[in-house]
Amino acid sequence: MSLVSYSIPNLAQGVSQQPDAQRDPSQGEIQINGMSSIVEGLRKRDPSETLALVSSTDFGDCFIHEILRDNVEEYLAVITNSSIKVFDLDGNSYDVDAETGAYDYLSTVTDPKAQIRAVTIADYTFITNTLKKPAMMTGSSNLAPAVSRPRDHEALVWIKAATYGQKYVLQIGTTKVEVSTAVAPVVVDSTATGGVRENRISSEDIAERLMNGMMAGSINKTTSEGGNNSTTDYLTDENPIVKNSGSFRADVTTDGSGTGLKLDGVMDGTSITSLVIAAVETPTRAEDHGIKYAIGDKIYVSSELLDISKQDTINTSPTKSTVDYLTIEDVTINKTGTVTTTTTTDSTNGTNLKIDITMNGSAITKIDVADDEADHGRQYAVGDQIKVSSSVLGRSDSINISPTKTTSGFLTNSNPTGVTEDLKADRVETTTDGSGTGLRLDLTMDGSSLDTIEVGSNLADHGNDYAVGDKIYVKKRVLDGGTDDTAVEIAEVAGVSAATTVHIATVKKVDPATQVHIATVKKVDHARDGSKGGVADIDEITRSGSVLWVSSDSAITISAVDARSNADITVILSKVQAFTELPTIAPNNYQVTIEGDPTNSFDDYHVSFAPKSLDSTNPEDTFGEGTWSETVKPGEAYKIDKDTMPHLLIRKPDDRFYFGSADGEFLYGKQVVSVSIEANVTMTLGNVVTAVPTTTDNSGSGLILKKITRDGSNYINGIEFYGSDDSVKDGTNYAVGDKIYVRTDDITAGMANDTPIHIATVTAVNSPDDDLKRPSWGERIAGDTTTTPNPSFIGNAINDIFIYKNRLGFLADENVILSRVRSFFEFFPETVTAVLDTDPIDVIASNNRVSVLKYAVPYQDELILFSSQYQFRFNAAETVLTPATAQITVLTQFEIDTNVRPQLAGGGIIFAQANGDFSQFREFSVRGAGTALTADAQDLTGYVSAFVPSSIHKLTVNDTSNAVFGISNKTGFKNRIYVYKYFVRNTGNNVERAQSSWSYWDLSGADEILQVLCVRETLFTLVRYGTAIYLEKIPVQDRSPEPPTGSPYPLLLDRRISTETTETPTAMCVDKDGTHTDPTKRVVYDADAKTTTWQLPYEAVTTTQAWSGFSESSTGGVLLSTITSGSSITASGDWRNKPIYFGEPYEFRYRFTRFKLYKEIGGGKAAANIERAQVRHAKLRYHETAFFEIEVTAERRDTATYRFDGTVLGVRESLVTSTLPSGGYNSDDDRYKEGIFNIPIMSKGERCIVEIKNDTPHPCKFSTCEWVALVTRRASALR
Repeated sequence: MSLVSYSIPNLAQGVSQQPDAQRDPSQGEIQINGMSSIVEGLRKRDPSETLALVSSTDFGDCFIHEILRDNVEEYLAVITNSSIKVFDLDGNSYDVDAETGAYDYLSTVTDPKAQIRAVTIADYTFITNTLKKPAMMTGSSNLAPAVSRPRDHEALVWIKAATYGQKYVLQIGTTKVEVSTAVAPVVVDSTATGGVRENRISSEDIAERLMNGMMAGSINKTTSEGGNNSTTDYLTDENPIVKNSGSFRADVTTDGSGTGLKLDGVMDGTSITSLVIAAVETPTRAEDHGIKYAIGDKIYVSSELLDISKQDTINTSPTKSTVDYLTIEDVTINKTGTVTTTTTTDSTNGTNLKIDITMNGSAITKIDVADDEADHGRQYAVGDQIKVSSSVLGRSDSINISPTKTTSGFLTNSNPTGVTEDLKADRVETTTDGSGTGLRLDLTMDGSSLDTIEVGSNLADHGNDYAVGDKIYVKKRVLDGGTDDTAVEIAEVAGVSAATTVHIATVKKVDPATQVHIATVKKVDHARDGSKGGVADIDEITRSGSVLWVSSDSAITISAVDARSNADITVILSKVQAFTELPTIAPNNYQVTIEGDPTNSFDDYHVSFAPKSLDSTNPEDTFGEGTWSETVKPGEAYKIDKDTMPHLLIRKPDDRFYFGSADGEFLYGKQVVSVSIEANVTMTLGNVVTAVPTTTDNSGSGLILKKITRDGSNYINGIEFYGSDDSVKDGTNYAVGDKIYVRTDDITAGMANDTPIHIATVTAVNSPDDDLKRPSWGERIAGDTTTTPNPSFIGNAINDIFIYKNRLGFLADENVILSRVRSFFEFFPETVTAVLDTDPIDVIASNNRVSVLKYAVPYQDELILFSSQYQFRFNAAETVLTPATAQITVLTQFEIDTNVRPQLAGGGIIFAQANGDFSQFREFSVRGAGTALTADAQDLTGYVSAFVPSSIHKLTVNDTSNAVFGISNKTGFKNRIYVYKYFVRNTGNNVERAQSSWSYWDLSGADEILQVLCVRETLFTLVRYGTAIYLEKIPVQDRSPEPPTGSPYPLLLDRRISTETTETPTAMCVDKDGTHTDPTKRVVYDADAKTTTWQLPYEAVTTTQAWSGFSESSTGGVLLSTITSGSSITASGDWRNKPIYFGEPYEFRYRFTRFKLYKEIGGGKAAANIERAQVRHAKLRYHETAFFEIEVTAERRDTATYRFDGTVLGVRESLVTSTLPSGGYNSDDDRYKEGIFNIPIMSKGERCIVEIKNDTPHPCKFSTCEWVALVTRRASALR
């Protein structure tokens, strides 16, 4: 018998379900709410802190996805089969604008956790319904169209080369045309200079000659076709100045090859309305209008034909200044305005000249003698004088033409009475009883009649269009200086001066007759009868360079031959053997199939022609130089049905989210920019109303408005819609004039709820932003279903979605499908003529058993694929991943639980396995390379095989603290978080697992933990209490978080909230000083009862306590009050303006493995069964500890409890009741310290249970334990 001691080196290895004799002494039997750390040992876990109420109603069955865009924007998306809710990690909610019908994509989901997958790339989250099978769009409108062609049948004739001594034969129908080229480049010709003549040939000339042989181009069809088509179809009208009409014979010319064109102008009754240009004096039939014309040729006629009797004109163009053609005489013009009149000249040919004098803006500035189309005169000679009636100058039949003459010869004095002497009135208006209203008269010119009155000015024109006998009146007040407006006769017209002819200009230059551009050829016809050598079977044949384009509305037969096995000429219909057989000239959208090997359809592809530039008027008729590019075979399905593909949750710049298909539409439709407020709208709600639901009479139900103002500055009686942004916006697809309504219960009390009231009308909307378009799924752009098969996910459900090597990836059935590089929405190749490195990748996981792939996890620059029974490696056979190098190989064969996604953790991938009512976990890893590569999945739960329940649905990993957290759907376990702590140490070529700790955390008051997510060193949780769902967080770093300033440690209360805004988010912060904006949430002190009452932001569902925070006073760290229900908690004393903490206490438990002796065997340890140990006591080393209890239960004895509270052993009340320890607590208090706690046992070690417990908010940490026993050896071991 001897006294020995045995050390347990650490308490950081969690629990084990092995028998005591096999269990490592560092493992325990029970560990609840503990954190195993190789840094701090075993400690009570940190508490959960409530951040926000995210929903007052249960989400129901849901899938929750984390959106970690960056370190600032971090969100949780709660996805059901009919809704999506988004929250940030502070608990703030964000609106989701769903496309109409978007939730139909999720409607078939019955188990969201198992049937929804998601992945996030920047602002885009792809959400997949694993029950939905993607499909191609069907129906004739969704098939690749046969491009609309001008005619149903067409062909190209390509003169590939011009060869001397060659015969080129083209036959269309029964018409054959032969063109022969010169025998040699140079031939002897005595008539030519030097005795030789060059023969130049070209493919363009040969094509021209073949075309002309087939049919000649005319501006309008021949008489045999009726000859009555409108010229409007063939000519553009250049709007020539036409002054004469009639039928006459005239030759017109063009700037093309059509000199001597005969044109019947009457065929166009709208463009050249007054001109007939005919082949005979009186046309009896329609002319053919010229042959061999080209589109674009300009047609001219002599200017003399536009006005038969005139040739030489003073000025041909009305845009030129008259000053170049006329010498302006020194004339005075006192009349302004536009006057159309007749001018004369002193030449006999120039009578009735029409001239626009205002064309010279400096010489005759105030007269316009012209009509709208002044022709400026014809057949005038230099020196001719141009004269105009004085009436044009404003002097026709006037009382007195010249202001130098006296009025006495023209007026009689009516001797008015009542005239006041010495009166002067400047420019007094007079009136008459004739047509001369408004006469201006200088009466001082008659010095005998009215010698003291002046009516007028020195430039008085004295009126015109008067008759002798007209009486002239002036207002009486002008004569007597009074106010009487009575008309007083002052004179009578005694005589008038007649109009005269005034010489205003002299001709100094004339323009001769010119060629006038009257039209441009915009279309040509080709003969269809034999009279012109034409072909009856075709509608049109045109040439561009060396290529002829033949087209017809009816079927045609066409062939071409030469003597060199068609090396020089070829006909192209709809197929060719090789791409090199196509010319670089063709009509727009001409399509051809490249057949390749006729026996192999896999090398066929299709091309379409695109000219370098298009005719903007008739793009389909464009025929010229361009390029051929691949296209889809007509009639093939080429569009992916967006409604069957993964949908997008997009974060928008306005802090809202969009959910819908990838349809390529605008992320924002038209948004309301401003509104006008209706009169008499009274709003009595408070200053801020968040997200008031409004409706419109159009498509905008659910509009959210921001800050409605009546006049841009004054709010409507103090109501504000949605935030503080001064703009009025939000809501999409609105139109100006839409009426906006709000429910009456949101405006004023006393009215029936939900009665819509018209409050505003949309006055302006914005335009969609081209830069904010939603993406769309790429289409098949080349080939057909044989040469570019549909991606493997078409017709197969997408089981997982991921990002790998800058490609978007899907798992569907047994295939891995990756998009093009950097083009996440493109799953069809760019070309079928070559396999590009950037093309999509579609590879099947070949195996001797069907292996439907469920998950893809990036690992060590590769992709590890998980089916229900196998693990595969997807990588590149070479350095770069391409369609040619992609490969899948089988690595291991382990069954996995497909309901939970495997997670990358450190150097491996942790995945779950179903094990009856429990779950097991393995760590998959790959080591080595090449032929030395090995893969395995180490069992992590071999010693706790019945510890983690089944139905695990979420794992999350924190790599900093080396921890894995999991939650289960199994009834009875929904409020637990299972924790695996690990630490791997590399020792040369081996990997040693220095820590492998399993335990669980119990959130006893919770009904269900819906989600766990590690972000940096914090575990965020969504927890349901009853029907309310809260966002909470738990620190998970290896070391305890820093305590608040002035406190030795944070109080360990679950659902912890406080009165301190620096520690608790505003929405969950409890009122501290009675100033809360909501009166129902204010702290209240009852002076009579001397109690303080707080209103908590949540309902208590289990024991909930109030504790005073630590401070330098003696009131810190004290339990103030406890409730078990409700949200109101009251404590004795006045605790206003003090830090107070609220929450649920939770119990930490750790049960030691039974104290047994172990011996070293084969490098390991085994129980020493032949020795009996009577344990006297154990010594537990603690640090940074304020409280714990030790329970010792020996066989056949009552449980003994030993408590440590930092003061007197066994006096627990000093920390857990309102009886305060003297001096209080502060950060320097030595009770918060380390030491050794002696545990009396006095029992046989293997028949004694020792547990550590702590159900207070105070911390405890333990590093090692050593026990002392009296050992009796029963026998000696055989050696």
